[in-house]
Amino acid sequence: MNFKTVSLIGIAAVAVYVLSQMGKDDRIGAQIDTYKDRIGKATLAANAQDESQTSQAAEEQGILQGNVRVMDARTLQFLKADVKVEIAGIEVCDKGQLAYFNGTPWPCETMATAWMVSQTLGRDVQCQTLERRYDAVVIARCGVGGADIAAEAIVAGHALVDSKRNYRLPYDTYQSLENQARQNRTGLWSSSFTRPDEWRQSVYEDRKSQVRIVE
Repeated sequence: MNFKTVSLIGIAAVAVYVLSQMGKDDRIGAQIDTYKDRIGKATLAANAQDESQTSQAAEEQGILQGNVRVMDARTLQFLKADVKVEIAGIEVCDKGQLAYFNGTPWPCETMATAWMVSQTLGRDVQCQTLERRYDAVVIARCGVGGADIAAEAIVAGHALVDSKRNYRLPYDTYQSLENQARQNRTGLWSSSFTRPDEWRQSVYEDRKSQVRIVE
């Protein structure tokens, strides 16, 4: 809230108080109600203008903020801005990928997505834009309640560190958290699994071989 807004609200409060004292005179009661209504509308307009200016400034700085819908284990969609964001610095299980706990398969992508929902549902998410992809997806560092979502996903064992792209991120911290999750056998580290990038490559090779067979 800027100085102009504070000044307007302060003046409005004083005016309402003075008018309320004058209200003892029934002859100007109707006028008082009219003035109060106008003051209230002016205050709301000032607040709306201030919020709009704040939102515009945030967008200019590449900051997204608000409620999100989880698209997958590392992709969020801001509801108000209708912008898709990929969380930078992490690698997660791909759709359909399985991990194996003592030989028993479990859907690691589904579990990671459910975890992401539990961390963001109904909460205010903030993302700092790092890159805009050709398909309009924003690559960003995101947080909830002051916590780095990527770091939380790594320490929970639902994500691995992805340092292949050189973004301004605390990769050393991320790697330390991954080592901690591995030692504690948390999440993926409780099971045997294929690294997501290797799994995607194997799926691609399988599909390519199937196309050759059909031909």
